Amino acid sequence: MKSIKIVFSLLVFILAVSAQAAPLLNGLALEKQFNKELYIAAIYSENLSSNSAGLLNSELPRRLEVRILADSLPARRFRNQWMEGIAINNRGDTLSSQAENMVTFANLFKGRLLRGDQLAIDFAADTGITTVFLNGITLGELNDPDFFNTLMRAWVGPVPPSTDFRDGLLAAGDISSGLLTSFEALEPSSERIADLQLKLISQEEILAAAEEPEKEDALLKPTLAAADLAPLQ
Repeated sequence: MKSIKIVFSLLVFILAVSAQAAPLLNGLALEKQFNKELYIAAIYSENLSSNSAGLLNSELPRRLEVRILADSLPARRFRNQWMEGIAINNRGDTLSSQAENMVTFANLFKGRLLRGDQLAIDFAADTGITTVFLNGITLGELNDPDFFNTLMRAWVGPVPPSTDFRDGLLAAGDISSGLLTSFEALEPSSERIADLQLKLISQEEILAAAEEPEKEDALLKPTLAAADLAPLQ
């Protein structure tokens, strides 16, 4: 009986730790341009905060998420807006050190984002790795513990898309039920997910095909060199 109680206590402890570690929705913000609703942005954090300093904490796992409201949003337009926000809200030395990461991040976005698409950017505090997902499909990783904050400052820095946008993200969990309902209702169709998976597979096949000639050249070079050195019969 005693051993059962110990096992039960351990299970309760594990569940409690998991519950504490689960990301919490800190806030939501609606992005509009020319009276057209484009997307809803979200910030998740292990700890809720009503100020940007509390969220710009590299010791906490966090997530940025975007769910698309527009029927169709050019990825380039979305990317450029974010890049402009990054440039305005980060110091010059930060921009210089993150230049390569910003190019890598920008190149992840191609084609168009469609209504219901879910873009998630997760920061793992234990590894410092930022992972970018679109509808659950991994687009890429950036192994730099400072990069995530570089992205987040575009939303909660001194010059956000709008003060209402920043205030919505800094709600510390006090979120409008109407906006939350709209946010939760935005999901990609199964056809959209399948299409993205096929495109990703095609891209991987193209990259693999491009690497094949390089591998063949690498294999041929030692053979040719050996032939050149072989004595004539």
